[in-house]
Parts: sequence; structure tokens; C-alpha cells
Amino acid sequence: MERIIGAHPGVAAVLFVGTRRPKGALLVELRNPSVDKDVFLESLWPLVEEANKPVPYTAKITKDMILITDEALPMVRSIKGTIERRGTVRLYEQKLDLLYAIHA
Repeated sequence: MERIIGAHPGVAAVLFVGTRRPKGALLVELRNPSVDKDVFLESLWPLVEEANKPVPYTAKITKDMILITDEALPMVRSIKGTIERRGTVRLYEQKLDLLYAIHA
């Protein structure tokens, strides 16, 4: 899923989250944070639909479960530049909790 969605030219990084949650969510870091978020999400949606095809229902991403990261809080990266899942989820824990409280 992350590979397919990460192929979008506007995506700098993507992380699928949802462990011990009722359904999956995406954290998406933009290459250009000043882009219109609604326009970006519409352009991203066809890739999300493609990525959703082979996954079970509980792992499917809905539009309301996509969280665009804050420019001031970039995803946590290792020295090699790879995304550190645990650190990034911890960094966005409160925003994810709110997202799940509202939409899950």
C-alpha cells in the first residue's frame, strides 16, 4: 500500500498505521506543503483506491482516514533517511487519536 501511494509525485513519504485500531489510516507527508490539501487528496484518491483492492476490509483506507502531516512536524527519519515508524506514530499520536475518535 505504501509503495503504491508513495508513487504519487506530490508525496514525500507515506505511512500506513492502524495497529490495534478499528481500521487503517495513512499519514502523508507532502513534497510541497503549500499545495491545496483538497486538490491534493483528490489527485491521490485513485492511487488509494488501487492500493485498497487487495487488502482486507479493515485495512482499507477511506478519505476521512488520511492525515496530511504538519510541515513543522516532519516524519521521523533514520540516519539513512528511512521513515521510523514508531517515532513517527508517537509524534502524531494525539492527532491520530483525534482522527480515530471522529471517524472510526
